[in-house]
Amino acid sequence: MVGWSISGVPAGFLGNCSGLKKQERPRCVQPQAVASDVRADDTAEARRRLARQFRRHKLEPQPAALPAAELRNQGLRPRPQFLQGTNLQDPQEAWLAASKRCFSFGSPSSRDLAQWLWCLAKRGVRPNGQWMASFQVASFRQMTAADSQDLSNMLWALATLGISPDPAWLQQHLREMSRRQQQRSLPQHLANVGWALAKLGHRPDRDWLAKYQEDVLAALPGFKPQEISNVLWALAVLNSKAEKRLLEQCQAFMAARLASFKANEVAVSLWALARLRGQPDLRLMGAALQHCFSQARQLTPKGLSMLMWSVGNMEIPPPKAWVVKLLVATQVRMQGFSAQELSTLAVSLARLEYRPPQAWLDAFAAAASEQMGNFGAQALANTLWALATLHYTPHEDWMTAFDAQLQQHVSSCTPAHIAMTLWAMSSLQWLPQQPLWQQLQERAELHSASYCLRSQRMLSRAVRVLEKVEAEDA
Repeated sequence: MVGWSISGVPAGFLGNCSGLKKQERPRCVQPQAVASDVRADDTAEARRRLARQFRRHKLEPQPAALPAAELRNQGLRPRPQFLQGTNLQDPQEAWLAASKRCFSFGSPSSRDLAQWLWCLAKRGVRPNGQWMASFQVASFRQMTAADSQDLSNMLWALATLGISPDPAWLQQHLREMSRRQQQRSLPQHLANVGWALAKLGHRPDRDWLAKYQEDVLAALPGFKPQEISNVLWALAVLNSKAEKRLLEQCQAFMAARLASFKANEVAVSLWALARLRGQPDLRLMGAALQHCFSQARQLTPKGLSMLMWSVGNMEIPPPKAWVVKLLVATQVRMQGFSAQELSTLAVSLARLEYRPPQAWLDAFAAAASEQMGNFGAQALANTLWALATLHYTPHEDWMTAFDAQLQQHVSSCTPAHIAMTLWAMSSLQWLPQQPLWQQLQERAELHSASYCLRSQRMLSRAVRVLEKVEAEDA
């Protein structure tokens, strides 16, 4: 269970809330272990202190707010002019201002608060930092009265809007959610909470995750396919240590109800099981892939890349027929893949040591060329390493564009990225232009102590080959 002493709420709680911004690449954070005993007088004092801070610094006295019931009705069943009129800004701002006044001067229930935020998330309306500050104060007051549905809806809405809540608010939320889990939360609530935590990049402590998995296991018969795929995805993204029994039961669930899974749900589940080291057996894997192939038009590029990754990371070599069908499905949709998805495709095939037909590789190179500006350091290194492993030599224009993109990310390359890139360049007999070549050499020398003996030898050979190419060009 997540412990948190409310008496230790940081003074900057509301100041942090007012500057909330959308996180582009959230990172998982381990909460610090703190005391779990919370006294009633501490809770009341913390709420009063937060309310005083907010009223003093964040909100000027305003006329009485709209009744909570009216705001809720507007949120769940908006009138035609709400967020849909010719001038969207006015009704939207009026609604947000009215609800914010109600936070401070009214008495909204936890259900009211959850429904308002849920409505904003459904409509894609991202409130400003001041509204979120007032919302967090009001919802903090009502947190102990909220049920699992309210708690899961609030966290789901925040993750959908891309808003990371204040750490103190999130810790209290997890603590209350853990209490509700003792009363057996519904599968939908468990799935929403797990998905939201992964989306926000917040990894709870080990005890909380262990309890969460126990509750998922207990409620597993009531899960829907999408909910179980969301739970597996969340555990994989949070890099959790999944219980062996849970993975086995999830595989049994998939085998028994495979026909009710959508193709992308199967792809996500297989990917997550592979990441969690719960590799399905060949029989389930074959049935799952056949199910996906029968719904190939429903597979998104992300789903296809996940399937390819799952097949590429199997503990035993998969049948070539599976790979061939995946190649056919990906080649038809190649132009719709993102930079990361293209990189995943190439790396998966390289790990399988299966060289696709030349036409597939040409189509891949063309799609990668169009997405080159979106490649990051890791995707660049992985893609070039994969192409070199597959013995495919891109055109000179492609490599020139690759160098230009790598030049922008060379400072963020890890030792592994440098080693993979230089090895691939030496295999392709491609000498990068200055100053990129010099920067790669300098970073390789800087991180030389970080490489294992095998990587050092590989890197030394790669540098010698490229130096020889440089001497020949001179």
